Amino acid sequence: MSVTWTAPTRARIAYAWKVAPHDADSVELAALDVAAELLTGPIPSAASTSPSGSLYERLVRTEGLATEVTARRVATLDPGWMRLELVLADEADPDQVDEVVREELAALAEVSGERVEAARTHLSRRRALALDAPAAVAEAIGWATRAGREVSASSLGETALAEVGADDVSAAAARWLVDAGLTMAILTSEAP
Repeated sequence: MSVTWTAPTRARIAYAWKVAPHDADSVELAALDVAAELLTGPIPSAASTSPSGSLYERLVRTEGLATEVTARRVATLDPGWMRLELVLADEADPDQVDEVVREELAALAEVSGERVEAARTHLSRRRALALDAPAAVAEAIGWATRAGREVSASSLGETALAEVGADDVSAAAARWLVDAGLTMAILTSEAP
C-alpha cells in the first residue's frame, strides 16, 4: 500500500506482521521481542564493534538510507502484531531500503548465541527500568489480572525471555516475520 501525504514529510516505511496473541509464558513471542532488539538495538556487547542493532547500523550509520529505525512486538490480543517503522533519509529509494530490511530479517536465521544473550540482557534491564513508570506498572498488573495471575517475573514475561536462545529467535522470525502475515505501507510526501 502506498499513501501520499499532502504536507511535507520524510518518507516512511511501516511493516506490520500479524503474530500470535500476547502470552507472557511464550518463549516464541519473547524471541520476537529479542529479534526486534537485535534489529534496532542498542545492544552493548564486547563482541560487537557497534552497540546498535544490525538493521539500524546498516540503514542509519553505514548506508545513510534512514534517520530512524524502530521495532517492537505489540502485546495485544487477537491478533498480536510486530511492527517495524523506518523514517527514510532524503532521496532514499524505498525499494533499496526494503531490500536491506529483508536481508537483515534473513540474517536472523544465523544469529549468534552471544548476540541473543546481549539483546536479552539489555531487553530485560530496559523492562525492569520501565517499571518505574506508573503506566508500565498498570499495564503489567492489567495483563496479569486478565490472565488470572499474580504479578510476577513470569507474568511480566521475564521467565520466557530468560529461555530465549538463538534457535528460538531464528524459528520465530522464520514463522512470523514473513510476507504471508505482512502488511506494508510506504508513506511519501507530494512533491513541492
